[in-house]
Amino acid sequence: MRSPDLERDGWCLDDGEERHRAAPKTFQIPDEDIRRGLIPGEFAQLIFRILVDPDDEDPYAVERMWVIVRERTATGYMGVLNNNPATITENDFLWVGTELPFEPGISSRRATRTMTA
Repeated sequence: MRSPDLERDGWCLDDGEERHRAAPKTFQIPDEDIRRGLIPGEFAQLIFRILVDPDDEDPYAVERMWVIVRERTATGYMGVLNNNPATITENDFLWVGTELPFEPGISSRRATRTMTA
């Protein structure tokens, strides 16, 4: 499965490591070994950039949403979106149950499966 693309899909994942480098005191992320050690059933909080209004001066919204890790892959993980975006109405491309690949650098938080998302 290919990674989501903002132009093609209307949404993509932002890079948590990049955001952490830009603001390490205010944007904290788990250590790399934790991000690389997720197992199926655990939650990862990812940063979604979503096209909300292509005609607006700032056409994108950014949301952190929880994804349940479904499996490990050669490059990271396959997950399932566990909540609905707040910035867009119900649609066919990004909603609870959407499957998506993601890499360890994308995750901004981790929760064990016993935590609620």
